[in-house]
Amino acid sequence: ENLTEEQFRLVTSAQRSLKKLSQLGQSLSLLTKIENREFTRGEKIDMSELVNEALQNFKELFEIKGLSVTANIKEKILRDLNPHLGTILINNLMHNALRHNIEGGRIEVILDDKHLEINNTGAVPRTPTERMFDRFEKNDPQSDSSGLGLAIVKEICDFHSMKIDYTYDHEHQINIYF
Repeated sequence: ENLTEEQFRLVTSAQRSLKKLSQLGQSLSLLTKIENREFTRGEKIDMSELVNEALQNFKELFEIKGLSVTANIKEKILRDLNPHLGTILINNLMHNALRHNIEGGRIEVILDDKHLEINNTGAVPRTPTERMFDRFEKNDPQSDSSGLGLAIVKEICDFHSMKIDYTYDHEHQINIYF
């Protein structure tokens, strides 16, 4: 049967809401599993490969937004890291650098023996720095973000005994210290 325009709009809206709820459930489930130590610490993972792979995966999205990306990735940075959580960690950080950037902005990624640093242009954050890693904290209340991305990043860092911090001084900067 054919749907009216209004019915189609309602179905589409319901599908979007259902997708958001599903993603929210998955994110909360992941947070709970990390907190409950349901993951193994993993083995030696090459962080250089993880970061380079993520940069490659996000390349088209960066280009669509007109972002210039510079990367200074030291090779063979091996860390004890759960491979699944490591991928989530890096992808969440890349996604944030993309999402909270400006058209024609820039992203800089630095990886060395001691830390991973991601800098990106973007608007001054509305969220106070000390609450940046809190659950459901969203820089833009109107966005369709769950506000869980950085909370997940923080939990993954805590699980692997890595320190993370965020600063804003004319650009966003996240540092993870191994």
